[in-house]
Amino acid sequence: MTSQPKSLVVIFSLLILIGLPAFSFAQKVMVPVAKQGESLGEVNLPSKGQKQDQVRQQYGQPLAMKPARGNPPIARWDYQNFSVYFEGDVVIHSVKKHRPYLQAQE
Repeated sequence: MTSQPKSLVVIFSLLILIGLPAFSFAQKVMVPVAKQGESLGEVNLPSKGQKQDQVRQQYGQPLAMKPARGNPPIARWDYQNFSVYFEGDVVIHSVKKHRPYLQAQE
C-alpha cells in the first residue's frame, strides 16, 4: 500500500470519528400533528362543497380574508378557531387552528 491511499484511509477514518458524536447527541422531537386542534374541543367546521354565502351566513364575517392565489385560485378565510379554504366560491377544506398547550389552558 502506498502512502497516498494510507493517508486517505486515515483522513476518512478521522472524519467518521469526528462526525459520530454529532449524531449521538441528537434530540428526538415529537410533533403531534394529528392532535393540534384537540385543545379546542369539538369545533363545528364548514363542510366541503358549501358556498361562501352559506359559510358567511352560518359562521358570520371572517376575521381575515386572504385573496385567491395560484392556479387553481385558492382563497382562505380565517375565523377564531379555524380556517376555511375555497376554490372559487366552494369550500375545499376546513382546518382547526393550532393552539399551543399552554395557550389553550388560559
